[in-house]
Amino acid sequence: MSLLLNTISKHDANVIALRDATSTLTWGELVLRLNSIVEWWNKEDNIMNSKNIYIFLENDVDSILCLLSALIMGKNVALIDPNISAAKWEEIFSETDFQLILGSAQVIQCLGLEDYALTVQQIVTNRETAVQSFNRYFNDEGSVFFLTSGSTGKHKLVQRKVSSLLSEGKSYGETLNLTEHDAYLAALPLHHAFACGCALFGSIFNGGTLVLSSLFFPRAILKWIYEYKITVLPLIPSLVKLMTASYTKPLKVEHLRYALIGTGQISTSLAELFYSLYGVRLSGNYGSSETGGIAMRLPEVHPYLNLVGQAMSGVDIIIEDDNGLAVPYNIEGNVTVRTSSLFCGYVGENQDVQLPAKHERWSTGDIGHLTEDGMLYISGRKSNLLQRNGKKINPVVIENALLCMPNIAEAVVIGLDKKETYDDLITAVIVPKVPVLNEAQIRGYCLQQLEAYMTPEKVVFVSQIPRTVTGKVDRVSLIESLTCGKETI
Repeated sequence: MSLLLNTISKHDANVIALRDATSTLTWGELVLRLNSIVEWWNKEDNIMNSKNIYIFLENDVDSILCLLSALIMGKNVALIDPNISAAKWEEIFSETDFQLILGSAQVIQCLGLEDYALTVQQIVTNRETAVQSFNRYFNDEGSVFFLTSGSTGKHKLVQRKVSSLLSEGKSYGETLNLTEHDAYLAALPLHHAFACGCALFGSIFNGGTLVLSSLFFPRAILKWIYEYKITVLPLIPSLVKLMTASYTKPLKVEHLRYALIGTGQISTSLAELFYSLYGVRLSGNYGSSETGGIAMRLPEVHPYLNLVGQAMSGVDIIIEDDNGLAVPYNIEGNVTVRTSSLFCGYVGENQDVQLPAKHERWSTGDIGHLTEDGMLYISGRKSNLLQRNGKKINPVVIENALLCMPNIAEAVVIGLDKKETYDDLITAVIVPKVPVLNEAQIRGYCLQQLEAYMTPEKVVFVSQIPRTVTGKVDRVSLIESLTCGKETI
C-alpha cells in the first residue's frame, strides 16, 4: 500500500482531517474521497500516463485532494503559486518536463491554459464515493517539487519524496509533542516548503485537523483561531507585522500553543509586541526547501540575536570547516545537517549539483556555530561573504552594528562589483527612521564600532528594502537595482 495512504488510514476515522470555508472531511471521509478520485484517474489513460504534474496549489480542500491523490499514485507533483505571473510561468514551463497541468478554472483561464489543463473541480467532483479499500496498490513513492530561488535569484524545483515529507511531519510532532487533538491553521500558502512540511504533513503524520485559509486577514484569522481552537499557527515575519498592526488591545488566545516563525527572524521588540497582544510567545523555525525543518527555538527560549534554536527531532547538526572536519563548540563554520527529511534532486538551475547520498551530511550554505547546550546560531550565508584586501567579511556583523544606531530602522550590507579589483565595494543600504542621516554619520559610526576594513565604502538611503514573497531580503534584486544606478528603491 502507498506509504502516504497507509499513514492517512491509521488515524481516527471520526476526527476532522481537512476544513476550509465550505467543506469539511473527517479522516475516514478523506480515505473514501481519495479512493474514488484514484479509481477515476486509473480509468483516464491520458492522466495515468502523466508521471509529472503541475498543480497550482490553493489552500482549499479540493486542491489538497488532488495533491494527495496524485502522490498516492506515485506522481511527481510540482507545486506552483496560483498567483504566478504569466511570464514566470512560461519560463518555468519551458524548462521542465511536466505533462499535466491542474488548477482552478480561474487560474487556468487567466494563464490561457484551457487547451492543456484540467480543472481541480473536474477531478474531485461528481465521483462515485467508493466504499471498499483501494483496488490497486501503488508501490511507487510520489514526490513534491517546491519552486524556490534560494540565494541565487534563479528559480529551481527542489524534489522531496513523500517519505521525506512524512519524516518532517514526524519531526514536528516529536519536537512539539503534537497529537490528533491539535489543529493547524494553514494561512500561509501551502505551495511553500515551510507551510507544506509543518502544517500539511505535520497534520497528516500526527493526525490533527488542518484548517485551510485562502487569504490572510488578521480579523478573519483570529475568528478561526477561536472557532476551531487552533493550536499551531505557522507564520512569516510580514504576517506577524500585519497581526500586530491590526490590534491595539490585548487579546486572549487560550488554545494557541505555537506560533511558528519560518523564513526569517524578527526583532525582539516585534516579538514582545506580539506576546503583549496575543499572550503567546513566538517560536522560531529554521530550515530550507532542501532539508525541511532543521532547528526550533521554542517559546521558553529567549530570542537572542542570530539564535535559531536546537536541532529538531531526527536532525543532526554538524559545524564543519572548509575541509569538511567538525569544529569545536562556539567556533564558526559551515552548517551541515543529516536528516531523513532531505531532498533528493533538483530540476532547473541546480541540476548539476552533487546530491547527498542517504545518511550523508548536506551543507546548508549558512555560517554558524553550536554551543555546548546544542543551541545553533546563524551569522550569515557563505555565499554572502564579502572580500576586502584579502580578508573575508560577514555582512551580518556590519548589519548588526548598524541596527544599534538609534536612527536606523533597517540595514542590509551587500557587495557591489568594483570592476578594477577583485574586492567588493561594501555598500550599506539603509532605511532611516529620520531623514537627517547622512553618509558621513554612518561611516563615522562604523569606524567607532568596527574594524576599519569593515567600514562601508558606500551608503545608500532607501524607503524600503526589497523582499521576497516569504519576507527574506532579496539581495539579488537589491544588487541588480544598485548596479543599474538606481539610488532609490
